[in-house]
Amino acid sequence: MVERSRVLIVADDLTGAMDSVGPFAEVGVETWVVAAPMQCDPATIARARVVSVNTDSRHLPAAQAATRVREIVGRLGPGDFDVVVKKVDSTLRGNVVAETLALLEASGRQRAVIAPAFPAQGRTVEGGVVHVNGVPLAQTGFARDALSPPPLAPLQQVFAEARPGLGVTVSGAAGNFGSNRISGSGSRMAQPTRIWRPL
Repeated sequence: MVERSRVLIVADDLTGAMDSVGPFAEVGVETWVVAAPMQCDPATIARARVVSVNTDSRHLPAAQAATRVREIVGRLGPGDFDVVVKKVDSTLRGNVVAETLALLEASGRQRAVIAPAFPAQGRTVEGGVVHVNGVPLAQTGFARDALSPPPLAPLQQVFAEARPGLGVTVSGAAGNFGSNRISGSGSRMAQPTRIWRPL
């Protein structure tokens, strides 16, 4: 990955948007979190290497959440970013499939790598199924989330049913989106993350 690569992260809540930029800021990459992206002038964040946006869409109906993702990404200019990431909840709560497909469409990408694993919190992926501390997601309390229940079938099946022929790879790996490669070094001074929100 080249020294000046730019990354766009699309999260469905503010906590996820904040968490996602941490690894980049820690290695000295300039990062911005946009709390209200439809009110933000894209020129404000044009120089940021990593931009993480909060779509505030986790509990919306799937169609409405997808529309919001398309509108926000279209406003920010997805062609200005080399890497586009859809941050998802590690237990798949929210509109994981609808928002991922909307992001692919809005960004002009043809393939997606789905990697919800978070081993540090006991979330792993086996055969496309999320496990929590070794227990399949369907057998945990997360499966009964009243506001945003997760898909319970293997992820490759879920995406194939939603968009036949889509290029999707489900990975059990977890990482930091290559923050060291984007910064060019793991030894740079940590940078504060800037937050844009309307006054």
